[in-house]
Amino acid sequence: MGYVAGLMCLFFDPATVFKVLTVLNDHPKFLPGYWRGEATACAVDGYVCIGLLKPTMRDRLLKLGLLPETFVQKWFAGLCIHHLPYSLLFDFLDRFFAAGNSYLFQFFIAFFDEFDQDIMNAASNPEANMLIRFESAPEPRLRRVVEAASQPRYEAQVACMDLHRKRCDAFEVTLSRRLQSANEGMWAKRDDEITFSDRRTE
Repeated sequence: MGYVAGLMCLFFDPATVFKVLTVLNDHPKFLPGYWRGEATACAVDGYVCIGLLKPTMRDRLLKLGLLPETFVQKWFAGLCIHHLPYSLLFDFLDRFFAAGNSYLFQFFIAFFDEFDQDIMNAASNPEANMLIRFESAPEPRLRRVVEAASQPRYEAQVACMDLHRKRCDAFEVTLSRRLQSANEGMWAKRDDEITFSDRRTE
């Protein structure tokens, strides 16, 4: 949220920025729940998106250790503000504000279509990460991704899916057990730290 607020404050007064942030945060068309302390909603949408990729690409990303929650926070919740060059960022933002989070899903798919062979041939996690952070991605190819993401084929692919069902499935399959395990570990630690009043010290 700070990334988005900071950028908008360059162009709008604080009251307008506050209104925009409120809509982005609350409206289901945009970024609902993405800016919470635990960005579970954002991670869930990352797993929804990875499920839309070709199986070979999905398997390659997981083999490289590129879990979607490790980069969709910057792509989705941060709207690529820290990654895209300004020459492309405003075109990206125009398309996002027009289409909402559907455009983010379309951008995700279009990126991995454009850089399919680059990811498949990446020798290591750091090499692939540089590409996903757009550090090694050529600007002309990134421009193709930003523009291609608005093409009817990507719009149709995202529009035809049952987003609510896919979000529920993504949470149950990928995040529910992990969060439960984390909570159980935290509870166990707290139980170990409890000192009962009738416990005597030798």
